[in-house]
Amino acid sequence: VPGVPLARYLEYDLPALPADEQRAVRRQLALALAAFLARLHDGGICHPDPHPDNLFVELPASRLPRFTLLDLHDVRFGPPLA
Repeated sequence: VPGVPLARYLEYDLPALPADEQRAVRRQLALALAAFLARLHDGGICHPDPHPDNLFVELPASRLPRFTLLDLHDVRFGPPLA
């Protein structure tokens, strides 16, 4: 899986960035994570334990974060979630 666990990125990689870049990346992470979870819910995918260690984040040169969901054994599929 490309990227690093979100928890690791938030704890180690993000603080190493300059303050102004940290603010921009935090905002991009929040927007991208919200969009990622919305796509999952729109697809009827429910993950009962979406903590930062169950999400990998990849920040390519474009700085548009991409997320991957891990620990899929409890994922449930069904109709779109509210």
